[in-house]
Amino acid sequence: MKSKFLRFLPILWVAIGLLFLASSFYGNYLIVHNQKNTNQMTHSYLPKEQAESRTAEITQAASDQQNFDPSKVSPVTPEEYAQAQLQYEDIVIKWGIGALYVPGTVETKILAGMTNQNLMVAVGTYYADQKLGKGNFVLLAHNLVQGGGSLGSINRITKGQIIYATDFTDIFEYQVVKSEVVNQNQGNLLEKPKKSNPALLTLVRCEGRLNTPNRALVQAEFKQKYLAKEASENVRIGLGFTKKATNQATSVESNTVATNQQSAASSQNEAQKQPVISSKKENHVFTSNKPIYNLFQRFAIEGFKLMNSHPIPLGITFLFVFAGLILIRSSMRDQKIL
Repeated sequence: MKSKFLRFLPILWVAIGLLFLASSFYGNYLIVHNQKNTNQMTHSYLPKEQAESRTAEITQAASDQQNFDPSKVSPVTPEEYAQAQLQYEDIVIKWGIGALYVPGTVETKILAGMTNQNLMVAVGTYYADQKLGKGNFVLLAHNLVQGGGSLGSINRITKGQIIYATDFTDIFEYQVVKSEVVNQNQGNLLEKPKKSNPALLTLVRCEGRLNTPNRALVQAEFKQKYLAKEASENVRIGLGFTKKATNQATSVESNTVATNQQSAASSQNEAQKQPVISSKKENHVFTSNKPIYNLFQRFAIEGFKLMNSHPIPLGITFLFVFAGLILIRSSMRDQKIL
């Protein structure tokens, strides 16, 4: 029995090695195609006051942590990128203030601040005071050399396309007027437009290899805004609104109006009882339809991290163990002959 087990041990070891290698490639696929995560985390429709209060609170927290400092944005390794994906849900819940949708190209969340973590899982805001439909709403994202990232397909966006963005209450439409690769020194593209010019939305990510000076840039002009409940179903789904939230949006607003019709004193009492909108997990606007990554997918991403951080030691270890197993099997075969 023991000899039979040792005979098949090399085969078992090769099978384990191939499984680990295959899962690592699958882990790479998962983080490169992480845009699918946005569909697994939907969000509610919020009345305007609640949305503004929530955004102000999260943005202030980001400012307190100096998350709007461009000097803190640095190149990231594949293993850091993979680790951020495993924390996707927590990052979005903590910093999420909106969503972005370009049909057939981009579906992602808008996060307050441009920390490396934010830029690895979604798009982050550049200015602390930027608002949709006003000035220049600048969004940035990291990009892996091998592809991926929330703006990984930005070079497929063409002039004339419509970009949709939401703050959980309204939907803002922008039309693309510029889609090109620029040098990082062209900082004027991130500046706010003159009051006489249309408001802008600017998308930026790195273009090329590590430490590249080039940036893929898309710039669009603001066209109109309207309530999220009035958008087409495709746009609402692309932006991540839950069907339940959008179907009940009218009743939510009706209830709000009814409440406002009460006496001033009663309204004040009610306001005092209302909890403050918080970015804490128990009060967040997002809902996970299912785990972002199941157990096997998390294992695959961990395998990808391990392969990227220690490829040579892992390879040498595998070869030595495999050679040892072959020697053991050969020795047992020689003993049988004798």
